Amino acid sequence: MGLGKGLGKGKGEARGEGKGSFIFSLYRDLLEMGRHILGCACCCLCIGPILLLVAVIFLAAAAANSRADQVKKYNAAVDTWNTGVRTSFEQATFVNLDPPSGVSGTFSADTSADPIRDSDTKGLHTYTALKYTTTGLDAPVPSDSSGTYSWSVQATQQGSPSKTLNTVITTKQSTTKSPSQLSQTCSTTSTSGSSTRSSSSSSNNNSPSCSQVCQDDGGSWTGSECRFVAYMSQVCLKVTLDSSSQYAVSGEFGGNGCFPCLAYTRQQRAICTDYEVSVLSTGSASFSSVPVVIRNKDDPYIALGHITDGTFNFGLSRAALLLLAIVFFAIGGFFCCGVYGSLWFVANWLRTRNGGKSYQAVGNRGGAAPYAQAQPAPYGQQPYAQPQPQYGSQPQPYGQPQGAPPPPGFYQAPAPSY
Repeated sequence: MGLGKGLGKGKGEARGEGKGSFIFSLYRDLLEMGRHILGCACCCLCIGPILLLVAVIFLAAAAANSRADQVKKYNAAVDTWNTGVRTSFEQATFVNLDPPSGVSGTFSADTSADPIRDSDTKGLHTYTALKYTTTGLDAPVPSDSSGTYSWSVQATQQGSPSKTLNTVITTKQSTTKSPSQLSQTCSTTSTSGSSTRSSSSSSNNNSPSCSQVCQDDGGSWTGSECRFVAYMSQVCLKVTLDSSSQYAVSGEFGGNGCFPCLAYTRQQRAICTDYEVSVLSTGSASFSSVPVVIRNKDDPYIALGHITDGTFNFGLSRAALLLLAIVFFAIGGFFCCGVYGSLWFVANWLRTRNGGKSYQAVGNRGGAAPYAQAQPAPYGQQPYAQPQPQYGSQPQPYGQPQGAPPPPGFYQAPAPSY
């Protein structure tokens, strides 16, 4: 008997635990399902207005027509280049005063076409490029976290004396990035062995380690941040012809360099500020093979980089922006009409249905017809009493109201005379 009781008790406890666990699991699943349904409903309610907002943005961009303005500025720069600047620049000679060992310091003219990343070249004026190029600088690799180098170039314009141009080049620079600033979401491992995520919005448990992402980005992982060391990878000096027909270093667009740094950071992870003479990229620390270029400040390529903020793309045309606006208006309107129209139809149907039931319940209560109230007498008119029947008159038939005409066939005898 004692053994039987013990078995019965253990069985009951196991059943109770299983039931509670099942209910908790069901509650959690229902809660998760409700969250997904709520999120889907919010998405359906918001996607239409969001698409309409995007359409308005495209419409505003089409109205501004920034592409046409940028093309106009670029064509003006090309016309300036073609009407005398290039011809004058052909008469220049440049010599690198700090060439690497065994390399000639004389720059050579380069007429290769400059790249334009805009596939639509309609309406763009054309030009023949001209720049002066050489290879390498005899610059030492700094041992500190950053380094600079004073570079000298001898510039000569035909018919004018030579002039030495001096500028300072950044040859090395280091910077650090936190895990959230890397190219993709990653996870770090703390000293206790627990994994933390650099982005709390991510729910993916298979995120790569931050050390691997840092290495893929070209840096080295220090345990809590990614360290990047960049070295000089390109050099370009911008010059202008002064009033004495001698070349000088140009500070046009806020720097002595030839291109916005943004044009290179997207593809080469460069570290520099706008229009610096040198571009720094993660890679080799050898400076004997870096390309060195000299450009005129009125070069259309420099103007293109400045006008387009380093993208070298004028953007979409007005026709393309209008087409996108129409497409987004159509899709957004379809979603809004479908979702909000359905909600209005359901709400109107429920309101009509509930109103009909209420009217029937009040009107047909007790099986009697609705009670009609008597019309009130007009203001200022006294109510009058019904005339009383005269003495000796015949009574009205049963069920007929007083004052009503007699029914057909009814004979009323004359009153007797006394």
